[in-house]
Amino acid sequence: MKTTQATRGFKPVPAAQLDQRLKSQYPEFYKTIANNKGTLTANHLIGVPGLGGARSVGQTKQWQYTTNMTPQSLTLNDKYIFVSAYDHTKQLNSVLFVIDRKTHQQIKTIALPTRAHVGGITIDDRTQTLYLSDDSQGVTKLGRIQISKLIKSKKDQILTQFDDVITLADIKTAATIEYYQDAIWVGTFSANKNGLIQRFPINRTTNTLLTDPDGQAPTGNLNRDTKLQTANGHIQGINFYHGNLYITFSYGKQPAAMMRYQYDATTNEFTYAGTMAQLPPYLEGIDFQGDNIWLIFESGAKAYRKKTPIIVDRILQTDISNFEFK
Repeated sequence: MKTTQATRGFKPVPAAQLDQRLKSQYPEFYKTIANNKGTLTANHLIGVPGLGGARSVGQTKQWQYTTNMTPQSLTLNDKYIFVSAYDHTKQLNSVLFVIDRKTHQQIKTIALPTRAHVGGITIDDRTQTLYLSDDSQGVTKLGRIQISKLIKSKKDQILTQFDDVITLADIKTAATIEYYQDAIWVGTFSANKNGLIQRFPINRTTNTLLTDPDGQAPTGNLNRDTKLQTANGHIQGINFYHGNLYITFSYGKQPAAMMRYQYDATTNEFTYAGTMAQLPPYLEGIDFQGDNIWLIFESGAKAYRKKTPIIVDRILQTDISNFEFK
């Protein structure tokens, strides 16, 4: 099994070892990502950047090196993969890694103007705007920036501010966000309560989130016209594909899971459509491009390497039709 690492200075898990451990410990999941010969190939695998070390900035706004970056989520367009990560020690700012989709090589690191968990990132395709979730001040904010500002140079970049920030005043922590059908969907995590996913429509006149009649954007009572409550509160990632909502659930070293819900955009109602269980633990964000689903794990981060039963230090991709939801 050949692989390409988009990391600098990190020695990845030996390819044969990863292949064998996935096959033996998570056989049903392994079948979804293996080729017709029953093995993994480089097309399925992209190295998670920053696991061995990465640069960011601290109070001095000067580049510093850390080995504590923890990957959280990913989003893609036709040319790039954007991966968010935060400093587990909260000493340095969170970052975005930019990976070339064709070569699988990391192009640059972008230091963000926050030390937030950045568990959610997504792209508004209509405006080519990147949204990031920011919970660093005890309330969820959505930072927005034009993608063109992130890719105009291949040099590492210190982002001093977002283009603008939208506050979700009553959501303490957004575990994940997703753009779909002119709305931002926000998923919240709970260790011991129900999970919640809410839809915030975008006003296409102003390209900000709609407010209730008595609200004032961006800090007022934002309009949310759809909610989905899940019995499992361990929400990590959400994404839509062909009218279905896919949700990843993961907490600690226990196996992760993915649920599917059919979404009726006319009635804004969801119908449960199965679960795929027994996925590797520490599963975080997901994204779709074409018929492929892309999955990222945080088990390769320094904070979790000794806790997890398996280190998945690659971004995995496969055809979603390979998944069996029961």
